[in-house]
Amino acid sequence: MKKKHVALITALMSSIAMTVQAQAIRDTITIAAGYAPYPMAVAMAEQFTQADKTRKTPNIQSTSPELAYKQFCAGDGPDTLDATVVLRPMTPAEEELCAKNDVKDFAKFKTGLTAIVLGFLGNPKDYPHLTRKELFLAMAKDIPDPQGGNKLIPNPYKTWKEINPAFPDTKIQIWNSTPVFAYYPVVLKQIMTVGCKQMPSLQALESTDPKAFEAACTTFRKDGHYNEYDSLDTVRAKLGDGIGIFSDAFANKFALNKLAIDDADPLPGSISHNVYPLISPLIIQVKKSHFKTVTGLKEYMTEALSDKAISHKGYLLEQGLVPLPAPELQKMRAELEALH
Repeated sequence: MKKKHVALITALMSSIAMTVQAQAIRDTITIAAGYAPYPMAVAMAEQFTQADKTRKTPNIQSTSPELAYKQFCAGDGPDTLDATVVLRPMTPAEEELCAKNDVKDFAKFKTGLTAIVLGFLGNPKDYPHLTRKELFLAMAKDIPDPQGGNKLIPNPYKTWKEINPAFPDTKIQIWNSTPVFAYYPVVLKQIMTVGCKQMPSLQALESTDPKAFEAACTTFRKDGHYNEYDSLDTVRAKLGDGIGIFSDAFANKFALNKLAIDDADPLPGSISHNVYPLISPLIIQVKKSHFKTVTGLKEYMTEALSDKAISHKGYLLEQGLVPLPAPELQKMRAELEALH
């Protein structure tokens, strides 16, 4: 009788082991992270592996948001990407791509906020009450004639003092990212378009000629006063006396001073209450079906949503993440728990 009982238990344990093995098809998590939040994804991976030495280090690639979502939406099978860590939500076109490839059952978690800042080596007091209208006048290709009238002319401003007498008599030199960075569209929307609308002649153009309005508000000058970078590794050396548009974490890393915009400083309070205008959400998307087929994915997501990572004392604060209110964090964790 005992032999039969032992045999039954042995068979049951073997069956369970085979089932678990069949479910866990892969033991390395694959993640695509945008260039700016890549250090955050890596920091979470380090904590994930340190908590259990038997876990394999997640495979995290640094790429553009567009390519991250393109890979994510390529399919839902076990050999496809597990998750993305990006500083913007999907566009409608990206959502359509996911639907086309039957990538429909995935979870989205907004785990915090990040600031996009104007960083430079000078004294912030040199640019008192800097506005988005003034930033538009510094970066736009064509602007309304300063002498009057509604005619657009090539941007004549060469120095900051020409835009505002209170500013220094220094050359306008702005460095912005190329479109491969998630905060490029934020600059277009929250600086260029908002500043453009503060000029009466251009605001009127929005209703009379929307295409001309969009072109005027979103086209950057190409005369050397505005430049774009495609690598954070090299832009610091190029900055000189200019002003750069960077992630808050990058500005902190290189001890850059930060400018207030419309009298709002990029501080945690102004960011979390949407007073500071240049904000991007940190969004993690993960395929639900992969929780069953990829070993450790549930635990990685648990780490990503933990107090240790994203609370007011979390280690991601050093990476520039501003936490969400506690009720929102609790709601996300409940949603994750329900997926388990």
